[in-house]
Amino acid sequence: MIYATHGSKRFNRWLHGYLESIAADLALALDENLAGVVLGGGFGRGEGSLVRINNVEIPYSALHFTLIVHRKNSVKSHLLESIQQKYEPLVKTHLHFHPPLTRRDIRHWPHTLKWQDLLRGHIV
Repeated sequence: MIYATHGSKRFNRWLHGYLESIAADLALALDENLAGVVLGGGFGRGEGSLVRINNVEIPYSALHFTLIVHRKNSVKSHLLESIQQKYEPLVKTHLHFHPPLTRRDIRHWPHTLKWQDLLRGHIV
């Protein structure tokens, strides 16, 4: 996967490994309530921004996740916060979890720039 077109293959592999781990932890935390995890924003479009510090590439912008769930009211914020606390120091950027959505919510999305951007540029 390419998360940052101007990043090296090594950076994209490094980030992919962490994204897989984050998704696995979300699946454990949310169990059968989780239907999907969507990476949006620049990294979801493959246009993620990064900086090089001492020849090490690190994300410059946050990772934006939209969780697709069966029941929105069953998502406990402390579970998402614990995943943020675990991974933010490792990926060296902020993890942003947007409010969870159901499949019904997605079917009734308004035609706004925010949702069109997510529809056209995301990684599941």
